[in-house]
Amino acid sequence: MKACFLPIFWVPLLALTMFFAVGLHGAEDAMHSEHMHQVHSELEFLVEMIPRHQEAVDSANQILTITARQEMRDFAKAVVDVQAEEIAMMRKWIEQWYPGPARQPAYQPMMRDLEGLSAEEADIVFLEDMIKHHRAAVRMAQDFLDKNLAEHDEVKTVAREIVATQTLEIEKMREWLEQWRGEAALALMIHKPEGIEAKQKYVLFLHPKHEAFECVRCHHTSEGADINQGCKDAGCHDMFVIETPEQRREIRYFEKAYHDLCIGCHRELRRQEKTTGPVDCKGCHIQE
Repeated sequence: MKACFLPIFWVPLLALTMFFAVGLHGAEDAMHSEHMHQVHSELEFLVEMIPRHQEAVDSANQILTITARQEMRDFAKAVVDVQAEEIAMMRKWIEQWYPGPARQPAYQPMMRDLEGLSAEEADIVFLEDMIKHHRAAVRMAQDFLDKNLAEHDEVKTVAREIVATQTLEIEKMREWLEQWRGEAALALMIHKPEGIEAKQKYVLFLHPKHEAFECVRCHHTSEGADINQGCKDAGCHDMFVIETPEQRREIRYFEKAYHDLCIGCHRELRRQEKTTGPVDCKGCHIQE
């Protein structure tokens, strides 16, 4: 069996957890790590906090164009308003107190691009990244305060506000993330590589605790293979998860995926009399 050009079936509850999280709750790349720059002066704090704030503003502006949730729009608007104002203040302070050649920040981006994601996907990705983004900012501001590096009361006040405000926002985002991940479990989407046609675009998934890769329904039957035969049993595939949205669009994404995971598992459990659950696709899915 060829192991390429396979449509991708994705259950957002676990798929979002596995594929989208920063490091996707697995190995993290440098862009998505919780980068907390250790500062050693007031000037360095200002230089490093400005691009951090700017990335938050840019990402919040992007989610404003995508999200369908009013609470997310309100939150993103608040991020833009507060952090844009703080950026302006910090730039002014650098000009006033630290004239001279511009310092280059060492900041590493933490927020992923939301382009191409659905409103539900974008909300989850934004929250996952912004929680880590906020957490790193809080740790950096607290470290700055603990080291007593502030030379001006205005900067100390901003650092304290960052710690207080963003700590509260982290808790609110965690609540939303837990709630909305649960809601996302009710929908199953089929993602396909560029240029590949799929007969179905969406199905309703009613099993919030499972992930299903049901490519076997089309691929094995169309090739005349026994639907009970699993790709893994044939020696072709092992589970292989790629983590970033860009990598998910690659045609080789599920080259090593065990596509009849759900059917194979259910039928084996039924054989062992451990479940009475469905053993075919139509038992779980309703085509829209």
